[in-house]
Amino acid sequence: MDIVQAVGRALRPAAGKKMGYVIVPILHDADAKPKDIFESEDFQEILTTLRALAANDDRIIRIFPSHLPR
Repeated sequence: MDIVQAVGRALRPAAGKKMGYVIVPILHDADAKPKDIFESEDFQEILTTLRALAANDDRIIRIFPSHLPR
């Protein structure tokens, strides 16, 4: 639920606001490669949540990095 609230806050318009950011820390081993992180269960859960939110708000599709693994 925290990620939903964070994304909602980032997308909420505000005077003078040009961009919103959501930073979600994911703990991993020091020797993990990016592929290991992107394929981790934690990261996949975040992607699943963002995709579900995108079904209701097309701004997420426009903003969400298309280069991330699907």
